[in-house]
Amino acid sequence: MNRTLLLFLVLLGLGGLTYWMVQRDAQPESKSLTWEREFKVEANRIHKVFLYNKKTDSRSTLERRGDRWVVNGQYRVNPNIMQNFLGTLGNIQMNYVPGDAAIAPAVNTMATQGVYVQLFDANGQQIKAYTIGGNTADAQGTYALLDGSEQPHVVSLPFFNGNIRGLYALRDDQWRDKALADITPDRVRKLTVDYPKQRSSAFVIDRADDDRVTPLYPSTTRLGERPASGTVASYLEGFERLMSEAIINENPRRQEVTATLPFAIFTLEPTDGEPITLKFWPQIDPDREGALSVGDYERYFVEVTEGERTDFYAAQHLLMEKILRGYGYFYGS
Repeated sequence: MNRTLLLFLVLLGLGGLTYWMVQRDAQPESKSLTWEREFKVEANRIHKVFLYNKKTDSRSTLERRGDRWVVNGQYRVNPNIMQNFLGTLGNIQMNYVPGDAAIAPAVNTMATQGVYVQLFDANGQQIKAYTIGGNTADAQGTYALLDGSEQPHVVSLPFFNGNIRGLYALRDDQWRDKALADITPDRVRKLTVDYPKQRSSAFVIDRADDDRVTPLYPSTTRLGERPASGTVASYLEGFERLMSEAIINENPRRQEVTATLPFAIFTLEPTDGEPITLKFWPQIDPDREGALSVGDYERYFVEVTEGERTDFYAAQHLLMEKILRGYGYFYGS
C-alpha cells in the first residue's frame, strides 16, 4: 500500500514538473497571443492615417474631414478606395506565428521596404502603429509587426485570399479621387456655363434668385422668365461624382492644349468652399485638318481649378454629356 502511494506521489510530482516546464516554455507564445496579435481597429475610431513607405521613401497622410477623406491635406480621396482601406484596417487579422527561419528575413524586409502605419483618433491620439512587410512565399499572407513587439506575425483578411501589402502601398495619385467635381445641388449657389464658340448656348443658373436661368451674353434672346419645372435640380445632379478616366497632370500635350480656347467652361460657386472651374477641350489629333465632327467629341481634356490647385484630366463624352447642355435645354428647346 505504501509502495503504491509512493509511486502515485512520484507520478504526481513528475506531472507537476512537466506542467511547469510546458507553461514556462509557452510564456513567450502566451504573450504573443494577446496584444501582439491585435492589429485591427474599428473604422469609425480612425480619423487620421499616416503611411510611410520605406521602399519609395514616400509619405501619405489621410484625414477625415466631415464625410470625406483628403490625402496630404489637399486632394479628395477616392471614396471607394478609402472604404476598402478602412475595411482592411478594421478586419486585418493574425493568421499564424512564422517559423524561426522566416523571422530574420521578414524583419529585415520590414526595416528597408516596409510600410509604417499609424492610426489616430478624432483627438489626434495614436490608437495603434505597426509595420507591414513583405509577402509570404506562398503569397497567401503578409508579414506585420506591431510597435513595441519583437515578434512578427503573418496577417491577412478574412474575406481576401492573398497578400495585403498593396493596399497600404498606394501612391498619392492612386489615393486621389478621379471625380472632376463632386458637389450636391443644395451646395451650388451659382453656376456659369460658357461656350466661347457657341455663345447663344451659354447661361447662368442663380439658385439665390429662385433658380433663375439667364443667358450669359446680353446678345442672346431670353427664352422665358422661369425654366421648366425640375430642370435645374436635375441638371445640377450631374455634378455629383462627375467621373474622369484618369488624372494626367504629366501629359506632354497639356501646355499645348491649355493654351487654346476651351470648348466649354463651367464655374461652380458653392455655398461653402472655393469656386471650381472646369475647362473642356476635345481630344483631337494635333495634326488633324478640317472642321470638327461629332466623333471628335468622344473624349475631352479637362482642366480643373479649385482654389490654388489645378489638375489635368482625361474624360469620356458618355459621362460628360449630362452637363453639356445649352441654354435652351431649360426651356424645352
